[in-house]
Amino acid sequence: MAEGHSPLNQFEIKRLIELDIGGIDASFTNSSLFMMLSVITISIFLILGMRNHTMIPGRWQSMVELSYVFIANLLR
Repeated sequence: MAEGHSPLNQFEIKRLIELDIGGIDASFTNSSLFMMLSVITISIFLILGMRNHTMIPGRWQSMVELSYVFIANLLR
């Protein structure tokens, strides 16, 4: 194994935008970037899947509803 290389380096949190508000570090990091991308992706998935409400759901709506129920059951 080479010196200085570790598989854990990929998990290093790096500041993308430094922000200091009243002595509190509120920097925008690579971690917060991926969290925002995840929220946006999940929101688009749910919005697109639930825009046509029908009594007999299509494939897309069924997938969204099953995903929602799965997460809701995990949180109980």
